[in-house]
Amino acid sequence: MFHQELRCAKDQRPELEEVGLRSFSILVECLQDGMKSQVFRKTDALIAARSVWSGIHGFSVLMIDGQFQSLHSRTSVAEAIEQHLAFLERSLLK
Repeated sequence: MFHQELRCAKDQRPELEEVGLRSFSILVECLQDGMKSQVFRKTDALIAARSVWSGIHGFSVLMIDGQFQSLHSRTSVAEAIEQHLAFLERSLLK
């Protein structure tokens, strides 16, 4: 969705730009809520959101590009995703 090749020029698909900004804002808000409730460590929510977003995006692109060839089944893909998300979550937890 956010890859340059898919988005074309920003002026050609402004709705994708809007959805992307809103999605990122929701992530920032979720992280801020987690910090306020003391589930997540107190840190800069914007920096944390960039790291989480980058981690998920990078993992997804690598998977789509076939870089995780060891993941042959839906189960192994699901496990790899769960492990990646758990790793990201551990970096945020208090």
